[in-house]
Amino acid sequence: MVFLLFFSVIGPTAASAKSESKEEMHNQEVEALAEDLEFLMEEATIYDLDGNLVTFDFDKLSVRFGEVKELQILELEINKATCEPKVTNGVKSYAVSAAAKGT
Repeated sequence: MVFLLFFSVIGPTAASAKSESKEEMHNQEVEALAEDLEFLMEEATIYDLDGNLVTFDFDKLSVRFGEVKELQILELEINKATCEPKVTNGVKSYAVSAAAKGT
C-alpha cells in the first residue's frame, strides 16, 4: 500500500519535472539560435553602403562555428558569384567586388 502511495505521489511530480525539463531545453535551444542569428546578421555580415547584404566574414564565422562544410560551400558560391566573368567587346574579364576582397 505504501508502495502504491509512493508512486501515485511521485509519478505525477516526475512527469511534471520531465515536461518542464523538455520545455527548458527547448527554450535554451531557441535562445542559442537567437544568439547565433544575431551574431550572423550583426557581426559576421558585410553590407554595402546602401545596407544590402553583400557577403559574410567567413573568418569570424569559422571562429564561432568551426570549419563547417556548409559554410565552406557558401563561401565558394559567393566567391564564384562575385568573380563571374564579364564579357565586354568579346574580352572576358573577372571583376572582384570590394566586398569580396574584404575592403
